[in-house]
Amino acid sequence: MAIPFSRVLRHAAAVLAGYLVFALLAVALFALSHRDPHVAQDWAFTLFSIAYGVISAVLAGYLAAAIGGAHPVSHARTLAIAIAAVAIVSLLARPGGGAIWSQLLAIVVFAPAAILGGWLRGLKRR
Repeated sequence: MAIPFSRVLRHAAAVLAGYLVFALLAVALFALSHRDPHVAQDWAFTLFSIAYGVISAVLAGYLAAAIGGAHPVSHARTLAIAIAAVAIVSLLARPGGGAIWSQLLAIVVFAPAAILGGWLRGLKRR
C-alpha cells in the first residue's frame, strides 16, 4: 500500500521545521555569545551549551512530532537522523581541523534528545 503524498509532504515539513528550530537556536547561542562552535570552550560554557542543546533538540523533536501528526516518534526519529547526518558531514568537511565537540554532541546527545521530544509529544496525545 502506497503512502499518500500528503503524508510524505507533512512528514518532510515536520522534519524541516524541527531542524530549522534546532539549527536557529544553535546559531543564536553562538552568535549571541560571540563564540566559535568549532573551537575548544571553557567547561562552564560547554556545560551550558550541552543543556541548551538538549533543550533545543527536545523542543525541535516535539515540534516535528506535533506537525507530523500520526506516529510522532517517527517524525522525531527522522529529525534525529538529520541532526546526526549534518554533524557527520560537518566532521568530514572540517577544513584545517578544529575542535569537534559540538559535532560529537550533536551525534551522541542532541540527536537522541530530539527523539525524546517526539516521545514526549506522543505521551501528550494519549
